[in-house]
Amino acid sequence: MLPLPPLDGGRVAVGLLPDVLAKPLARLERFGFLILIGLLALPTLLGLHFSILGALISGPVEILHSFITTITGLQEI
Repeated sequence: MLPLPPLDGGRVAVGLLPDVLAKPLARLERFGFLILIGLLALPTLLGLHFSILGALISGPVEILHSFITTITGLQEI
């Protein structure tokens, strides 16, 4: 869970933090998706060949693929 206010982690963080820290974080909610898109695009903007989204998703996708191919008999155990 990312502690970014439009996402669930942000709402949890706002609920757990003291008011002094929670209020500024809650005010970021209207800009949260722009911040998230910016963070996802940052490696490309910097000229790096690294995908944050790909790095986050590739592990679970490989596990799910392996599980499905094993239970369907498409892959030898």
